[in-house]
Amino acid sequence: DVASQTVGIGGQIQFADDGPTITSLTAQEVSVMTDETSQLGDDVVSENPVIAFTVNEGADGATQHVSLVITNEATGLTTTAGDEITLVADEGDDSVVYGQYGDGQVAFTVSIGENGTLTVNQAVSLHHGSADEGTDSNETNDLTDKLSAKLTVTDGDQDVASQTVAIGGQVLFADDGPTITSLTAEDVSVMTDETSPLGQDVSSEGAAIAFAYDAGKDGGSAHVSLVIADSNSGLTTTAGDAITLVADENNDNIVYGMFDDEGTLDGLAFTVSIAEDGTLTVNQAVSLYHGSPDTDTD
Repeated sequence: DVASQTVGIGGQIQFADDGPTITSLTAQEVSVMTDETSQLGDDVVSENPVIAFTVNEGADGATQHVSLVITNEATGLTTTAGDEITLVADEGDDSVVYGQYGDGQVAFTVSIGENGTLTVNQAVSLHHGSADEGTDSNETNDLTDKLSAKLTVTDGDQDVASQTVAIGGQVLFADDGPTITSLTAEDVSVMTDETSPLGQDVSSEGAAIAFAYDAGKDGGSAHVSLVIADSNSGLTTTAGDAITLVADENNDNIVYGMFDDEGTLDGLAFTVSIAEDGTLTVNQAVSLYHGSPDTDTD
C-alpha cells in the first residue's frame, strides 16, 4: 500500500546574483601640463595614468570603462581676451570634455584613456592672474574641483558598479610670457652745440637702440624708457654747479639734468628723452663746463 504527497519547495532553492565590485579608485601624483608658449594645438599626454584602480569582476565576468564627469561647469578660467570658459561634455564620447567660450569655440579639450592616461589639447592662450617679468612658465591654472574621473564596471548580467575621483587639479595650463630676443646700442648719437641758440630740441638721426622681441601667445606691446644708472652726472654748468640726473615723475622716457639754484635742485641744465622707436632727443638749457681750454669755437 502506498501513500504519497508533494509540497512545493522550489522557492526555497535560491541562486544569488553576483555583481562587480570596485575595491579601490585613487588619484595618482601625476599631472598633465600644457605650455602655451609652444604647445598650442598639440596633444599633451600625461606620462602615466592619473588614476589607479582595482576591481573584482565577480563570477559573471565584467568590463571596465573610464570616463570624465564634470563636477562644476564654471571653470573660473578665461581666455587672454577675457572670454569665460565653461566645461561641456562631448555628446557622443563620455571620455572627452571641452572648455568652450563664446559661441562654442574650443579653448581646450581634455580626454582620458581606459587606463587613466590624460590628454589635453589647448587651442588658445588663457589669462593668468599675475603679471610677471620675463617668460613665466611656472604660473599655472587648473581645473581643481571642476572635473572627475569615473570608473564603471559592468558584468555579464549587466550589473553595474561605479565610482568617481577628483582629477581637476591634475590638469594644468602653464602661462606664457614675452621674450626680448635682442637689445643693442647702435652707433648713433645726438649732439647739442651750445654755440647755437640753447633751448632747442636736437634729435638723433636714427634710433640709438635696436631691439627685437616675441610678445608670446598672449600678445603684447613694447615700451622704451630711460633708467638712471647713476644720478651723479659728473658734469657741471659753466658756472660750476654740479648736475644731477632726475627722472620725470610721470613720464619714464624723460630724464632731466638738474643743478642747485639758490639752495634747491630746480635749475634745469638739459632734458633727455627717448621715443618708442629708440630715437633720442636732447634739449640743452644752459652752457656746460668743458675740461680743456680751447681757441675759437669748440
